[in-house]
Amino acid sequence: MDWQQARERTFEKWRRIRDGIGTGDPVELLAELNAVCDLCEKAREVAGRDGERCAHCVVFGTPESCKDARFEVGEALLDCDLEQARSLVEEVIERVRSAELPAGDDRRVGA
Repeated sequence: MDWQQARERTFEKWRRIRDGIGTGDPVELLAELNAVCDLCEKAREVAGRDGERCAHCVVFGTPESCKDARFEVGEALLDCDLEQARSLVEEVIERVRSAELPAGDDRRVGA
């Protein structure tokens, strides 16, 4: 999988979450929210066996910002604040959409 494929699959994940807000099973939404996305998998692949995948993430760059985003969406879902949850998911979708992808498939982010 290259970075573009990882981005497209990650878009799909976040679209499913967005589309499921208010209509889907909240437990399934939370599980999907906390599942590793394809951009995480690609970053892990680039980092190698002993590397830190978050250091190679093209969207968040740190474990804290990824966890914060997922936590905030999860909190909004648990609080039944569906408008806030959708808004937060849209922010993540835009962040994924606007992320600059590495020029080569095997290049490390920032290299």
